[in-house]
Amino acid sequence: MRRKLTAVLVAALVTALVVLWTGARSGRTAPPPPAGESGQTPTNTIAAEFRVDGMFCSLCAANLARVLADHPGVTAARVELGEKAALVQYNPAAITTAEVEAIIEETGVFRAELLTRSEPTGKK
Repeated sequence: MRRKLTAVLVAALVTALVVLWTGARSGRTAPPPPAGESGQTPTNTIAAEFRVDGMFCSLCAANLARVLADHPGVTAARVELGEKAALVQYNPAAITTAEVEAIIEETGVFRAELLTRSEPTGKK
């Protein structure tokens, strides 16, 4: 009985440390992509949806959203755990869909697959 309690306490402590270390908040993901002044998406961006296999907890989703949003060229990112999807808005002059897939796969033990991609918004 004492070993089980110790194991549970250690697991809880490790989980708490990981959450604090990554700056993620359990159950929260990055905000939806921002709208421009006119309610439109920022100019010269592409919105893409990726299927993400290998996500099993909200911490994974929050960490992935943070890593994507912090990457140069990505203007916004939202990760949906229930849908197993990452919605990424990015500047195609700065980053490609293949690079976004690589970021997703390097962040964890995830496998990424591009599902949809919009045309660039605004002028080229």
